[in-house]
Amino acid sequence: MPLIGNTIRLKGEFKDFNGNLTDIEEPKVVIYDSKRNVIKEATPTKAGTGMYYYDLVVPDYKEAGKLNEPLAFEFSGQLGGLPVVGRGSFERMWSEDLLIEDVIRECLSYCNLKELPAELEPFIRRKVKTILDYEAENGANAVFDVKSIKEGDTSITYNTDEVSRETIYGLSDQDKRLLARYRRLRR
Repeated sequence: MPLIGNTIRLKGEFKDFNGNLTDIEEPKVVIYDSKRNVIKEATPTKAGTGMYYYDLVVPDYKEAGKLNEPLAFEFSGQLGGLPVVGRGSFERMWSEDLLIEDVIRECLSYCNLKELPAELEPFIRRKVKTILDYEAENGANAVFDVKSIKEGDTSITYNTDEVSRETIYGLSDQDKRLLARYRRLRR
């Protein structure tokens, strides 16, 4: 799924009635939100006979549509004086959405559930906020499991505190105790 702010390449191909790639006249690409409001209109770049592309910077929700609403794109033109159209769609997300999705999936997996109970939404929000706060303070690539490294005579001390990679990104014992009442047996 494309990330908001990233550049993606939309592609369109046009074929004649015999199935051969063929060039069109007046090629155009249009991006729509889920309510078919035009977000952007442009002329695509020709990549080869009958093949066109357009590089789009994925718009934010403020610019186009709402969360969880896909965007549609349309390549169109004229072929022998007749209109030709090809459409597709894509969903997009902010990187924090990926984190939320990961936490939800981990909770669903641990609890053996298919849907998230509404009662767990505050837990998900707190868990995601904890991760975002930690990454803002320490960076996303912080090493959690090593507490200290000494070079002379080589000594590595591992983090055995309550805060570790497992408890920040995974489910801590406290998290599992909270989730226990929602846990179901596997079928």
